Amino acid sequence: MASSTKKEENFTVQSPYRFPNYIIPEVPVTDYALDAIEKNYEDLKDDIWVADLIKGTSYKFRDIKPLTEKFASAITRLGFKKGEILYFVTYDVALIYIIQLAVWRCGGGVRGCFQRELKEEYERQIREVSSHFILCDPETAPSVTWATNQLDWPVQLLSIGGSVEGAKAVEEMIQNDDGS
Repeated sequence: MASSTKKEENFTVQSPYRFPNYIIPEVPVTDYALDAIEKNYEDLKDDIWVADLIKGTSYKFRDIKPLTEKFASAITRLGFKKGEILYFVTYDVALIYIIQLAVWRCGGGVRGCFQRELKEEYERQIREVSSHFILCDPETAPSVTWATNQLDWPVQLLSIGGSVEGAKAVEEMIQNDDGS
């Protein structure tokens, strides 16, 4: 056991695959990630980026830019602003990544929660981040909508993977927006 009086050591984790001549730029991680994808687009465009094997859906690298631009545009039209947090509870494991990147494009953040959490915990977390944009799927909707009904501010409910009463479907938002 280490002594509490021992001088702290530097515990910086270093990859064994370091590139010693590579300098990581001082830019937001979203800019860095999207720029890296853009720079490697020709090599990556036909590769699968993310897949939901249970549902059988997948997105290729070529899908990232157009889909994130469309959702970013659509959610902005609903009033999403820089600094906002999109709170989500869903079993979706593919489209949610497109949505997260789109929110980052808008200058926002995301917070997800375990799908089988108590409804009171959803309420607590939504309050903690003061979210006005809440995303759920048909399976999580009953608990999530209960939580949103406890809030003393209006929220924009979004759905993924199926219809949820009172929610705008993200799939339709992406399909119907021109990305401008």
